Amino acid sequence: FIREYMGGKSDNNGHHQHPHGKKKMNSKNKKNISLPKVIATDDGSWNIQPKVKVEKLSVVEAMKKYNTNENNHHLIIICSWMPMGEDWTQAFRDAGADEYILIGECDDGNCGHNWHTWGNPDFSVEEEESKNVPSYVSDGFKRKDLDDLSILQFSRFDSAVSSGSKTI
Repeated sequence: FIREYMGGKSDNNGHHQHPHGKKKMNSKNKKNISLPKVIATDDGSWNIQPKVKVEKLSVVEAMKKYNTNENNHHLIIICSWMPMGEDWTQAFRDAGADEYILIGECDDGNCGHNWHTWGNPDFSVEEEESKNVPSYVSDGFKRKDLDDLSILQFSRFDSAVSSGSKTI
């Protein structure tokens, strides 16, 4: 959705079509475009004091509450620093996310599950080589490293070590 809209893919009338046929936008009249609703959620388990309004919900609770499955609803999830060894991306896909953006160390770092989240074959849980396909690929998602955004990241622990973080 974001890549298609920003990339200028449109029909002959200047309308951008959502890949699932959900919503059309007219690039000639930008006033018709409404800003997305952004909702910050966190389960509070790390006891970080938020600087903005954050609704205390787990990943599963947030998916249930905010994925309305409306025809004109496009669900994009931004996940920052998923806990090490956990994979929330399956919950995102199961809830019908159209896209998700992951921020944090990837592939063999301390965010998410090295196989389930990132698809690092060195951490595959599959015994047969032929089944060595990450679940996000099986679910029809593609990985796209967003290097131009990765360099803009910062964290509460910024240091030379935190420069290994990426946006995917």
